[in-house]
Amino acid sequence: MIKKEITLKNPEGRAFALDYRYSETGLQPKPILIFVHGFKGFKDWGTFPLIADFFAKQDFIFLKLNFSYNGTTPDFPLDFVDLEAFGMNNFSRELADIQVVLDWLFGESNPLAIADRKRVFLMGHSRGASIALIKALEDERIKAAISLAAVSDLKSHYAAEELEAWKKEGVKFIHNGRTKQEMPMYYQFCEDFINNESRLDLLKAVEKAQKPILAFHGSEDPTLPPAMLEQIRAANPERVEAHLIEGTDHVFGGAHPYDKSEMPEALAQVCEQIHEFLIKN
Repeated sequence: MIKKEITLKNPEGRAFALDYRYSETGLQPKPILIFVHGFKGFKDWGTFPLIADFFAKQDFIFLKLNFSYNGTTPDFPLDFVDLEAFGMNNFSRELADIQVVLDWLFGESNPLAIADRKRVFLMGHSRGASIALIKALEDERIKAAISLAAVSDLKSHYAAEELEAWKKEGVKFIHNGRTKQEMPMYYQFCEDFINNESRLDLLKAVEKAQKPILAFHGSEDPTLPPAMLEQIRAANPERVEAHLIEGTDHVFGGAHPYDKSEMPEALAQVCEQIHEFLIKN
């Protein structure tokens, strides 16, 4: 299997890490599956490398990125070493990062000569799934989208009653239970949402979708209500294929760190269904 790590730069010149992998044998040219992480996530979290290996073995080029403002750096892709950057992240910056990756992928200097650029798919987890859906539905280069436990309403990231205090203080802090860090979110996050609310209306985007969407959610998700899956499906029943995975959580049985060589049963089931969906599209 070929595995490559590279860096790209966002529109502001900030570098972010990207990796891709594929099998040297099998199907030529190979379709491309791009994966984006969620809030307090990163491209090599827990089971994400196993997902990448699974699809590479299924004759896909699997590409995953760290958002440029997710708090990691290319030198430290697994750790939140730049909390100032984390605090300055927002949805528009995440969408811009995906745009950079797509422009690189479709650029003349791209090294992936074996890529089938007529079959590019975008997948994300949690908040990253919401961003993946929005970007996939606004960019004609992406053929279909896959959602793992998406946030159906990005406005739910903040409550109306806390906005005044957040604005007054300029920052609020999110506790990271795994790393024990207090991670800042500056009020600019809200300003970005308010200024781009129409673009960031996920359910409205899904309602207008003309391309296939595959969506999953765990029935025991303690982070995001499983009802969010039904909200996404109901927005466009003709385009959205939705699956509630019984007995599993927000990360489909995963964890970080994850030291097993096999995916959790729930995640393996999800990957098999994603593969069937991609083959059809």
